[in-house]
Amino acid sequence: MLTKEIKEIALENHLDYVGIAPVERLNTLPEGQKPADILPQARSVISLGIKISEGVIIANQRAYQGLRHAIYTYLWHGYGLLNLHFLDKTAMRIVNRLEKEGFVGYPIGARTVEDLSKPYDFFHRNVAIAAGLGEMGFHSQLLTPSSGPRVRLASVLTSAELEPDPMYQGPRLCDPRECRQKSGKGMPLCQDICPVKAIGSEESIEIEMGGKKYRSAELDQFKCMWGNWGLHQGALAIKPISMPERVTFNEVFEALKQRDPVQVVELMIPGRGNYCDRCIVECPVGRAV
Repeated sequence: MLTKEIKEIALENHLDYVGIAPVERLNTLPEGQKPADILPQARSVISLGIKISEGVIIANQRAYQGLRHAIYTYLWHGYGLLNLHFLDKTAMRIVNRLEKEGFVGYPIGARTVEDLSKPYDFFHRNVAIAAGLGEMGFHSQLLTPSSGPRVRLASVLTSAELEPDPMYQGPRLCDPRECRQKSGKGMPLCQDICPVKAIGSEESIEIEMGGKKYRSAELDQFKCMWGNWGLHQGALAIKPISMPERVTFNEVFEALKQRDPVQVVELMIPGRGNYCDRCIVECPVGRAV
């Protein structure tokens, strides 16, 4: 009954995806990425997702076609609004429901980086895969059958033992070999389109969850941040900041101090929007239009 109520809360609050997994499915992950590393009494994980609408995806594309101000739509309707208003508020409503039943609910915010010295180790993606929402793409992001990677995510850890959903068992969603052939450039589309070249060339990363193995290219998360935060000339920077060959936490935050003041103002409402996302915007998986 509690499982059903939690899913109803998610869907009644306009989310498109909700799935549940037992923590055991994620116990094969590296130290620091397991639910119990965050909440020792965790028994279940809840994945929440909302798709980015096609019109908002088009806004990103138009921004990269020269209509730069179109990125404002993407910053808010494709990032800030979905994360703050829909995902995080819904996560808190679920936490409140769990705690009324005497269980602990621990929300992981849609836009949270728990340790600012490094990105959050793909926690939301892993929870979503374990909860049956999809699989991992070459670009290391979650792929859903219906929306591809164009989904924002949040997670809730809980001490409640909820009824789990089956993991995705459908056909493979990402075929890097086929994508290389279609791109005509000897590399998958996501790798080719990345302005900061943050995506590796081979499926060198492997994780296992629930008895299934998933592979992706290595993602340089700090180079990715350089693009997502609009610091690169190929990622809509008003004042491009030269990116070093090796990027660390310190270089990213030093570069943020050098941004054009106009670009700082652009983020006042969404908080931290995403200027890039080219790999998920152009990914062919789940494109209906």
